[in-house]
Amino acid sequence: MKLKVVIGIEPRAQLFRRVLTQDFSLTYPVTYPVTYPMKTFNRTSTLLSSTFIAATALAIAACANAADYQFFVDFDGGYRAEGLFSTKPDAPLSFTEANPNFPNTTFNTQYLQSMSLAVLQGGSAIDAGSTVIKGVSYEAFLHLAFDATTTPTVSAADISTQRGGVTSYYFLSNGVNPKGVTVPFGSTGYNLFRFTISTNSIEYLASGSAFTVTAVPAPGAAALLVLGALAGRRRRA
Repeated sequence: MKLKVVIGIEPRAQLFRRVLTQDFSLTYPVTYPVTYPMKTFNRTSTLLSSTFIAATALAIAACANAADYQFFVDFDGGYRAEGLFSTKPDAPLSFTEANPNFPNTTFNTQYLQSMSLAVLQGGSAIDAGSTVIKGVSYEAFLHLAFDATTTPTVSAADISTQRGGVTSYYFLSNGVNPKGVTVPFGSTGYNLFRFTISTNSIEYLASGSAFTVTAVPAPGAAALLVLGALAGRRRRA
């Protein structure tokens, strides 16, 4: 069941999601199959932003000593969120990344070098974007509580596909309940929402299972992304 919440009614209204002025997207459509760390897509989509491939590959390549991680969350209704993030070389094994100047949109991250998210439904990519590029976050609500002391785990997250030049985007969070109300992280499950910029409203889409994260052996992440882009070019040709 979908629930549409107008942000003006909820506590999140005072901390509404801001629109990016930067546009990192490229103009050409991405053609699949693209070799993605956790699955292979075999379809053509003009909705999946090339930012997810190009910006993430550049961010990872620019920081060879960073640790790279892939993650996914499965949701009701056939939704799935998949992504990649890399940490800075001096990042500790356990950290929480959050906006120190909230609600300012852009800020220099302490620990994350890059962050990208793709959202799928029924196996088809419906949106993707990179909100952290080269150690700069363009998402005011970015939040990630990460611990790789033993097995990589994420206990709290607010991650989106926000980028410039779009009218809506998706975000997942375990700090926003299905009614669209901001709650303490971990007090609700991982929920998936669609945010419409023109109306400042969020639409609840689905609830998810655990946040699963695994390490990507370097230089695996960059190599897989580059190979995926090349595969797309060959198919277009």
